[in-house]
Amino acid sequence: MLASKPSSVPMTPNLKLSNTDGDLLPDREAYRSLVGRLMYLCITRPDITFAVNKLCQFSSAPRTTHLKAVHKVLQYLKGTIGQGLLYSADADLTLTVLMLTGHHVRIVGGPLLVLLCFLVPL
Repeated sequence: MLASKPSSVPMTPNLKLSNTDGDLLPDREAYRSLVGRLMYLCITRPDITFAVNKLCQFSSAPRTTHLKAVHKVLQYLKGTIGQGLLYSADADLTLTVLMLTGHHVRIVGGPLLVLLCFLVPL
């Protein structure tokens, strides 16, 4: 995985995962462990939530096609290291957004700022 190319999307568009495509994985626990870690990561990376939700549906009998889809999510995460939500330990109810664009960093914030973010790769 370290030598793989980063991906621009967490899951291939129009990918149809099924219970019958591919061979059953011999080590189901490794698949469940990976998907479980991705579920935890969804707290700060809502852009992978849909893909992880789809992959969780196959935890009882994961197949090789499902593992390839997990690797696609990992490749996406590799290419989007700087994105995500940051939760501060402060009691302040201010939402601060860190936007990385090229080499510029901009911090936007305000009291009780409501913001809906969609992270869409271009």
